[in-house]
Amino acid sequence: MGARLRYGPKTHWNTRFMKLLDQLILGLVTRWTWRRYPELVADLIKRNGHAPCTAFPRTANEKFLWRKIFDHDPRFTILSDKLASKAWVAERVQSLAIPEVLWRGTRPPTIPKSVLQQNVIFKANYGLGTNHFIRNGHFNREQLNKLGQDWFAKTHGLAALQ
Repeated sequence: MGARLRYGPKTHWNTRFMKLLDQLILGLVTRWTWRRYPELVADLIKRNGHAPCTAFPRTANEKFLWRKIFDHDPRFTILSDKLASKAWVAERVQSLAIPEVLWRGTRPPTIPKSVLQQNVIFKANYGLGTNHFIRNGHFNREQLNKLGQDWFAKTHGLAALQ
């Protein structure tokens, strides 16, 4: 009959040693990321109020940080871009109904009035909270232009240290 390994006071010394070794390695990796990427870590501490555990991330923000530091899969760049991700999905799932893009550009005043006279969503290609719903063609061109200019003026990557 083999030896039983269990946690607690009667745990085999090798198991306790390995658990301590795991904690040491995870702690060292976490400290290394704090020293190597202090701006990213400081930003997360500022937003969450606690230091992140990058070696064994638990929260969504820690997982995003881990991905920024360790996972350099080029698909994440594509999937972070709304227009590029639509094309990427359409290429792979032809049977999926994907809404048509009616206008693409960087100057909201150039949006044709005919596009805005229907139920549409005016959105930036990046960032969160950049959606403006236009229902039944009811919109204020001046407000729409200002909203778009504000979105385009904001630099998401530098503020989020991406």
